[in-house]
Amino acid sequence: MRFEEKTVSLKDGRSCLLRSPGPEDAAGMLAHLQITAGETDFLTRYPEEILMTEAEEEAFLQKVLDHPRQVMMIGVVNGAIAAGASVFAVSERMKLRHRAVFGIAIVKEYWHLGLGQLMTAECIRLAREMGFEQLELQVLSGNTRARRMYDQAGFEAWGSVKNGFKLRDGSYQDDVLMGLFLKNAI
Repeated sequence: MRFEEKTVSLKDGRSCLLRSPGPEDAAGMLAHLQITAGETDFLTRYPEEILMTEAEEEAFLQKVLDHPRQVMMIGVVNGAIAAGASVFAVSERMKLRHRAVFGIAIVKEYWHLGLGQLMTAECIRLAREMGFEQLELQVLSGNTRARRMYDQAGFEAWGSVKNGFKLRDGSYQDDVLMGLFLKNAI
């Protein structure tokens, strides 16, 4: 699914273009993944675990654009990818197709500028438009800023996996599952 692009203002006054990434953005998307994975332990992988080739990323981005129940969005500031977010179906199987999963990664230079809140709100809206009934995410227990933002967006903690993440330094963090019901009937 293609996100209809829009320009938003960040808290520091800079403009940010929100749009869908296309195959032509493959190199930039891979660079974005490398950067964000190296800036925080709060994402699921380290930079060296990003093994997709540019051609594979091009194909992946096209597949997302062509899929009616998947969407990716990037935030572009001064020509650089500052953030990426996505909403994907958990499964297309009948018992699971009401559920979607949300993810977001923001380059550290753009933290605290409201970009996470803006993109989260857009992804919630898009999940509703695509007909999902609930939106889920996973967040590390120590990521208090993100958890607070998700709480403000209406997500609730639904459970956790004790020691779900083991970091390079040998420490552990719980993997917290959060969810948001998108329909009032639930």
